[in-house]
Amino acid sequence: MRNSKSILASVLLFCLGPVLVAGCAGPQRFRKPAPAEDGVSLIAEPVLGKCAGQEDGARQLHVMEWVAKRAWHILGQPYERADFKGPPEQKVQVGDDCTVVTNTVACGGVPLRNQIVTFEIEQRDSPILIVLRSTDAFGEVMIELDLLRGTARVLSITVSRSMIGGQSHSSPMPEESNTCLIGEFAFKRLKRGWQVLSLETRGSKVELRAAPEIWLGYRVAVPMSSWKKLVEFEDPDPAGGKYGFGSTGTMAIRNVQQFELISRTEKARREACLREMREFCKGLDAEYEGDVRRANRVEVTPDGAKWTWPPTGATAVLTAEKGVPRGVVRAGLYGNDTLIDGALPEVIVTSMDGEVFRADSTGQVSFEADALGMHMTLPLVSSNGQKATAHVTAQFTVLTVWWWTVTVEGVEPKEIQAFVGLAPQFAARTGQAASSEAGMAVAIASGMKGGSYYEHNSKAGVLIKALAPDIDLGSRAGGKGEVALVTGGDKLRFATLWLPAQPLNRIGFTTRMVHYIKYPEGPIQHWRRIPSFQEYPDNVDLARFRSQGTEAMVWHHTWVSSDFRDREGFLTNHREMKRAMRETHRLGMAAIGYIGIVPGRSSLLRFDDALDDYQKNWDLQDFTFYATPGRWQEFLPWMTDYWCREYGLDGFYADGGLGGATMGKLKGPLNPEDANLSLDEIQHRFYYRIKKVLQRHNARFGLEQWGGSHDMLITGFYDCRMIGESFQEAPPDDYRNSYNALITGTPFKMYGMRETSQNPYNIAMAAVCMSDIQVCSGNGAWGDVADTAETWKRVRPLWRLLESVDFDQLIEARPWYAQELVSGEGFYAGNYTMPNRVLIFLANKSETPGPVEVRINVDHLPKINGQWHVRYVLGRKGALGPLGDGRMKLTLPGLHSGPIGLELIAR
Repeated sequence: MRNSKSILASVLLFCLGPVLVAGCAGPQRFRKPAPAEDGVSLIAEPVLGKCAGQEDGARQLHVMEWVAKRAWHILGQPYERADFKGPPEQKVQVGDDCTVVTNTVACGGVPLRNQIVTFEIEQRDSPILIVLRSTDAFGEVMIELDLLRGTARVLSITVSRSMIGGQSHSSPMPEESNTCLIGEFAFKRLKRGWQVLSLETRGSKVELRAAPEIWLGYRVAVPMSSWKKLVEFEDPDPAGGKYGFGSTGTMAIRNVQQFELISRTEKARREACLREMREFCKGLDAEYEGDVRRANRVEVTPDGAKWTWPPTGATAVLTAEKGVPRGVVRAGLYGNDTLIDGALPEVIVTSMDGEVFRADSTGQVSFEADALGMHMTLPLVSSNGQKATAHVTAQFTVLTVWWWTVTVEGVEPKEIQAFVGLAPQFAARTGQAASSEAGMAVAIASGMKGGSYYEHNSKAGVLIKALAPDIDLGSRAGGKGEVALVTGGDKLRFATLWLPAQPLNRIGFTTRMVHYIKYPEGPIQHWRRIPSFQEYPDNVDLARFRSQGTEAMVWHHTWVSSDFRDREGFLTNHREMKRAMRETHRLGMAAIGYIGIVPGRSSLLRFDDALDDYQKNWDLQDFTFYATPGRWQEFLPWMTDYWCREYGLDGFYADGGLGGATMGKLKGPLNPEDANLSLDEIQHRFYYRIKKVLQRHNARFGLEQWGGSHDMLITGFYDCRMIGESFQEAPPDDYRNSYNALITGTPFKMYGMRETSQNPYNIAMAAVCMSDIQVCSGNGAWGDVADTAETWKRVRPLWRLLESVDFDQLIEARPWYAQELVSGEGFYAGNYTMPNRVLIFLANKSETPGPVEVRINVDHLPKINGQWHVRYVLGRKGALGPLGDGRMKLTLPGLHSGPIGLELIAR
C-alpha cells in the first residue's frame, strides 16, 4: 500500500501540475486552481458588457443547443433529438433595446466560477429560466424563477455519461444527466415589467438579489448588499461556466454586465503576466529588422535599384520613364516568369478643388533603397502647371511580401490613385462595369472595396491587396491590364506578393506525418480539470507510428484544454505531456500541437479577444478562435516559448490560421504604436513571432496549416499544408488552382482520416501533385478511425517512394499542372528528378482503364554516362527495359484505381 505522503504528492501533481511547472522565473502563468480563492477577499473586475467598455452583454446571448434541450428534458417539455433542429427554438431575437428569448434558453458571458452578473429582465408570461456555471458536457445549476408569483425552484444538473469512442454523440444527450433538487424558495413577488437583478456566485454560495424600486425609477446608487435577497443557496457542484436565460414562454433581457470576482493577488499575477508578455514580444520584434536585412539583397543602380530574393531567385528592377517608376519583377524559380512589366506604381492625385495631378514627364524620379526597403519621390503636375510630389515607399519583409505606402506633398488630396502594370500573362481583366464611386470611374473597372487581385500560371504569380477596407481595388478602365487602387484619404496602402513564396520546403516535403486525434473515453468527470491521459499517444502508439516511417505528429485539439472548475485554459496534463513528448523525441519524431479552435477561458485573455462567443465545439466547451490584433498576438508567442522550454514542442498545426486577421470585437489596437498598422501587417508580425520562438528553440518542425483557408500574404511562413477532413477527395484542378505546391512551396497532404481518404484516388493525386497522405489515427472523434495494418498497406508504398527522394540532389520536381518532362494525352504526370534517378507517377484522367502513349523528353533528363532503364515501382512490378527515345505505350488503371509509378535508373 502506498503511503499517505506518496498519495498526497500524486494528487498535488495532478491538480497543480500546470502551476508547479510554470517555472520560477517571472510570474506564474496559471492561476491557483479552485477552491483556492473561494473564501478570500475578492474584488469585482469587469469582463463583459458596458462596464467593460463593450456593447450590451444581452446582444451576445446565443442558444447552446443541447443545454437548451437538456433544460427542456428536465422540465418535461418535448424536444428534437436531431442536431440543429427545435424545439426548443435555436435562435433569439436581438433588438435595438433588448434581447427577446422565446421558447428556449440562451447562454452567454465569460465562463466563470466566482462572479457577479447584473441585468434588467422582464417576465412576460411563463417563469424565467436562469442557468449558472453552464457547460455543455458537465451540466449547470438551473433556477426556475417566477417573479410574478414570488417562487423559485433550484436544480443541480450533472451530466453522468461515459464517453465511448466512435459512438458518443458530440454532446451528451439530455437523459445522460442527473438532476438534484437544491431547494424551493418563496419571496415577495415583484411587479410586472422590467426588474434589475444581480447574481453572485462565490464558491458554493449563490445569491440572487433584486434592486429596490427607487433604483428602478431613478437609478439611485444603492449598495448591492442592500438589494432585496430573493434566493440564496449552496451549489453542491461548483464549477466554472456560462450564464443563460430563457423561458418556455417569452422573456426579455437587457443591460447584462458581468464581473469576475478575483483576489488582489490574482489581479497582480495577471498584470505581471501581461507585462512579461509585452516585454517578451518586444524582444522578438527587435530582431525583425536584422532578419529583413539578411533576407533581402538590394543594389542601387545609376537609374534605379535592383532587389533580389536569394531563396527563390526572384528579382525586381526599378527604373523610371517619363516621370513614372517602371518595374520588371521576375519570379525566379520554374522558368523565371515575368510578373510585373510596367508602372510600379504610377500615381495620379485629385485635389480637393478637382485639379488632377499626373506624372511630370519632365521631372526626375529619385530612388533610395537598402535591404529594408525602397523610397521613390515622384514629381507630379496638373494641367495648369501646378506642382506636387508623391512619396512611394515599399517596405521589405522576411517574405516576398512588400508593404506599400503612397502619400502626397504640395496638395491636399481628395483622391489618390495608384496603378501597377502587370506582365501580359498576369494582366488584370477589364470590361466589367466601372465603380459607382464618384470620380473613380476614370480609374477603376470592376472595383471592390478592400479587395485583392491574385493571378498565377500554375508555377508563378502575383497578389496585390488593399491594406484598408476603404481602398477600392480593380482594373484600370481603358488600360492595359493594370491593377488600380484608389483611396479617398490622404494615404494609400497596399501589399504585393511575388510568387513562388518559397522554394520547396524541406520540412513539408521530406516529413511523413500522423494526425493523432482522440477524445477521452469513460466517465467525463475524470477530465474536468486537465486533458485526459487518452488525449496523448501512448508509447505503444508512438512505437507503431515510428515503425511505419512516421517522422512528425500532430496532437489534435485537447493536448491543451480548460479547467472547467474555474476560468483557466491552455492547461496540459503535465505528466502525460512530458511522457509522450519525451518518447516521441526519443524515437526520432517531432510533435506539433493543434492551434485554431482553442480554450476560451484563459484568465489572461479577454472576451474582446475572442472572435466568437465561446461556442461549443464537440465535447470541448468554451472554445473559440482568437482575433490576432488583441492580446492573442502576445499571448501565443509567450506561451509557445513556455511549451518549447517545458516540453520541447516542435510547432503548431493551424486549423485555418494561428489567429483571425480581423478586429472582431476589438475597438482599437492593443498598443498605441500599432495604430498605423494594417491587419495584414499585424498578422505578419504575429506569424514572425511564432516562427522566431520555434527557431530559438531549434524546434524540429514549424507550422502546418489546414490548406482550405487561404491567406496568401502569410503563406511563406508555412512549412506544410493539409487538406481534407471536411471533404474526402479534391478534384485534380483544385491542386493546381488552390492547393498548389509550386506557388506556396509546400505540399498539401490529404487528411487520411479513414479508408475513403486513404483511397487509391488520393494516392494518385498525392503522387502526381507533389503531395502526400497524412495518416490519421483516432477513436471516432471527428470521424477519424484507428490506424490498422490495412491503413499502412494503402499508404506505405507511396511513403517509401517519397522518402527515397534525395532533396539534397534534387534537380527538378514538377506536378502535373507544370509538367515539362512527361507529355501525352489522357493522363496526369508528376516527377522527381535526381542526377541518376527519376521517379515518374502517372494517373489516368479517365475512370476507364486503357492504353496511353507516354513521351519522356530525354533531352530534359540529366546527362549520364550510360543508359536510362525503366521499371515499375508503384501499382505494378517488373522491368520495362531501356528508355530509348522515351516513347512508351502503357495501360493505366482507372483514375480511382490509383496511379502507377516508374523509376528511371542510370546504368
